[in-house]
Amino acid sequence: MSEEGFAGNDLTSDLARYTRALDILRARPDLLVTAPSVAWAGAAFRAMVVAGADDFAAKVRLPVLMLAAGQDKVVSTAAIETLGVRMRSGWHSVIAGARHELFMESNKVREQVLAAFDAFIAEPSTG
Repeated sequence: MSEEGFAGNDLTSDLARYTRALDILRARPDLLVTAPSVAWAGAAFRAMVVAGADDFAAKVRLPVLMLAAGQDKVVSTAAIETLGVRMRSGWHSVIAGARHELFMESNKVREQVLAAFDAFIAEPSTG
């Protein structure tokens, strides 16, 4: 946990927010999220199989907003886009230039995320 780990960071391109997160974790190391457990990974892989099924998107009836980071190296932006296109009750958008942690990114990225959220909740079919 150091500022030297920032270069090439997969989660955020915002050094100030990254540094603030490090300060918080130094003060409260119990908040640190470490590698996933085998059980978590197993559940995640099972969920990916379910979500990848041809009939999954049509079964989703609740409004869903999916925001993907254009520069995500943690999860597949293409998979998010594919599911988003197939869902009738959902919206999806890719935030260009953003890395994985959208709320840890620059204000420019965060403003796009919040604008997408505002538009989503204002849509009559979602409320």
